[in-house]
Amino acid sequence: MEKVSVFDTATSGTVYLEPEQDSEIKMFVCGPTVQGPIHAGHARTYVFYDTLARLFSLLGIKVRFVINITDIDEKIRDVALNKGVTPEEYAEEQVSGFIRNMEQLRIKSVSSLERVSKHVGDIIDYIKLLIENGFAYERDGYVFFDTSKQNSFGYLSHLPMEEILLRPVELNEKKRNMLDFSLWKPVKVTSKDIESPWGAGSPGWHIQDTAIALKVFSKGYDIHGGAYELIYPHHEALITIIKAITGRTSFVRHWVHTHLLRIEGKKMSKSEGNVVTVNSLLERYSPSKLRFALLSKHYRKDMNYEDIEKAAKLYERMRKRMPSEGSEPSRELLRMVVSDIDTETVVKRMEDISSSGSQEEKREAVAFAEYVLGVGFE
Repeated sequence: MEKVSVFDTATSGTVYLEPEQDSEIKMFVCGPTVQGPIHAGHARTYVFYDTLARLFSLLGIKVRFVINITDIDEKIRDVALNKGVTPEEYAEEQVSGFIRNMEQLRIKSVSSLERVSKHVGDIIDYIKLLIENGFAYERDGYVFFDTSKQNSFGYLSHLPMEEILLRPVELNEKKRNMLDFSLWKPVKVTSKDIESPWGAGSPGWHIQDTAIALKVFSKGYDIHGGAYELIYPHHEALITIIKAITGRTSFVRHWVHTHLLRIEGKKMSKSEGNVVTVNSLLERYSPSKLRFALLSKHYRKDMNYEDIEKAAKLYERMRKRMPSEGSEPSRELLRMVVSDIDTETVVKRMEDISSSGSQEEKREAVAFAEYVLGVGFE
């Protein structure tokens, strides 16, 4: 059996991914905060992890793939108020839109979508445990994680502590230490109060997916994934919390990150106000064409928005040369992709096959594209 390798952010090296428990790969990927429709950068991330899961499935390895959805948040509340609807109504609309986009993108490998609103009780329980064990403290309705007791910052970013100290996790005069971060805030984000032992409020960002991951994968898991921009502070805060609760940095075996999608030299993000939504992209491109484009650049390289159109034109040229039906997935392409999920090299080889390959090579490439890349040439 071919072995799958990826780049592990924690070790700064390539590692082989093999199931440790129950012959199953357990994968958790950070999902969206649903303050609006997902954009092309989100799509690149989710398509990549879906491709990874598809690859495991082709190799006969079961995958349990979980994505969290932040559906209670100040940003969601603010947008909802501007639109004259409740935060719950707006979040419900956006979650439905996210699920629809995932289906349109042919992302079929996700085992469950875990909404933060459904895990508030678990979040509160973990915060209570952190307080009881001396890793968190309350102050005026806030609960902060005490990084003087446990601090894993630098584990993924590999930044020296003197540089990390210049990048405070959040600004709040009530916390004791510069790197402390909120686990609970006295901030109302829903139409009804969310009660807790520390008063009404809402959970901080860093505890949300941490609590879900701990609840869903109670014995540990193989891969935590997300976009590169989440490494610091979000994922390092997550590691800090997990180690405080479990005593293990190795609770998550490997950390995998997709790089940025840029537009006009800047990262595509809602905060930059330069997003191109998946909805608008799907008006121009078929799901297969869009997936092909997003996978045409290696996941550890930044991608420019203009690259999507270039790859879409390449797909169209290839589609005219390829048969509509495949045979068995290409072993040659499989050997390429298992090495650090090198979809970029695969796309280049498929281009060669489409122009000069035999009919059987083309049929095998079409089958591989369907099984692993989630791309059809019909």
